[in-house]
Amino acid sequence: LSADGRWALALRGDEIAALPTSAGAARSRQLPFSEIGTARFLPDGERIVLAARKGGGALRLFVAGFGTEPPRPFGPEIALRFANRETQPLAVSPDGRLVACAEAAGGLPARVFSVDIERGERRLVREIEPRDPVGVSGVDHVFITRDGQSYAYSYQQFFSDLYLVEGLR
Repeated sequence: LSADGRWALALRGDEIAALPTSAGAARSRQLPFSEIGTARFLPDGERIVLAARKGGGALRLFVAGFGTEPPRPFGPEIALRFANRETQPLAVSPDGRLVACAEAAGGLPARVFSVDIERGERRLVREIEPRDPVGVSGVDHVFITRDGQSYAYSYQQFFSDLYLVEGLR
């Protein structure tokens, strides 16, 4: 949802759509991407930040609007931690200057970065791992609040038993 609650963001292939939460017409735009992984509204409700891929390239962060201006890339190429579009690894700061994302480098700990939208600078914010990492190969999903102060994550932990059997014939 947009910060003012007036719009819901939908992704359809290479198209972004802002759907009104009350009466009104939807806004949509085709984008030049082969894949849009995830997207969030910026506080102005007119632009979005999204993680997208052109062709077979790596994911990049972009700022795009619903007008005709081309999407503007910012920050380095990234590997975002998400399994599907319901998983939202991006959080936009309330002032719209920073984007937080969890990198999908695999293994532990999961690393959360903030990326400055104007300068493209990336900074490590936090490393996340379970208190007991035994049997955990990595963090599956990281959810970050808009203000970047809270987060939740999920992981799978596998345990097994090893038995020694002696004297079998």
